[in-house]
Amino acid sequence: FFSICTGLLRSYQGLEYLVDFNGKNFKDLPRELQRRIEEHEVTVYIINPGTPGDVKFNLFRRINTGGLVLTSQEIRNALNQGIPADFIRELAELKQFKEFKINPKRANDQDFVTRFIAFYLYPISEYRPDLETFLNDSMKGIGKLSEADLANLKEDFKQALSTAWKIFENDAFRKRYNAGDNRKPINKSLFEAWCVTLARLNDIERKLLTQKKQLVKQKFTALLNDDKEFEKSISSGTGKVTMVTKRHQGIRDIVEQVLND
Repeated sequence: FFSICTGLLRSYQGLEYLVDFNGKNFKDLPRELQRRIEEHEVTVYIINPGTPGDVKFNLFRRINTGGLVLTSQEIRNALNQGIPADFIRELAELKQFKEFKINPKRANDQDFVTRFIAFYLYPISEYRPDLETFLNDSMKGIGKLSEADLANLKEDFKQALSTAWKIFENDAFRKRYNAGDNRKPINKSLFEAWCVTLARLNDIERKLLTQKKQLVKQKFTALLNDDKEFEKSISSGTGKVTMVTKRHQGIRDIVEQVLND
């Protein structure tokens, strides 16, 4: 710890508060500050190789109580450095994704992307609560994909986003009960269900769906108003198996009905 502090003080510039210490090393500090550094107690948690990912995540979350508490996605990024975290960030930077202006603060935008990938890679029938564990395991699974698989996944995501914009524009992934309603915030559960469904279509199906966009919007509005269980599946208890199954089935039904109409 002493060595780390010394190294940081020697090389670090642009201090925001202790500006008088810019460019100084440990021996240049007042004796009082040197003593505080030397006597500071450091708590270390050792995670042995082979520790399951969910255990590491829960440990990280339990000790993450001081200062600025990390979000679940920030913890996932920290525990999945390399290909998984880099790929999530890459998708969050796509122009098709940024079209929806999802707030990137505290990796919120990457949380949206992670939810899409998790439910796209693994069938709904394989989903088991809790949602956080499912997302953690899914993000870890990105590292096992080939370059070709990653490229295909990225392209499917881009196509899903483009199709959603062509159909709904600024109303995409939002609750819309009536045409005159004020615009609601983007809903993560709707983003997940719509993107997964649209990503699994072929180009011909996506084009036909876009041509029939008015019918898609009518059916979606009707679903929100007439099916209280569907509305609940995107509003509360969204991580339950029944809720996940309900919202994905609801969106798939709309798409199949429109394509077969």
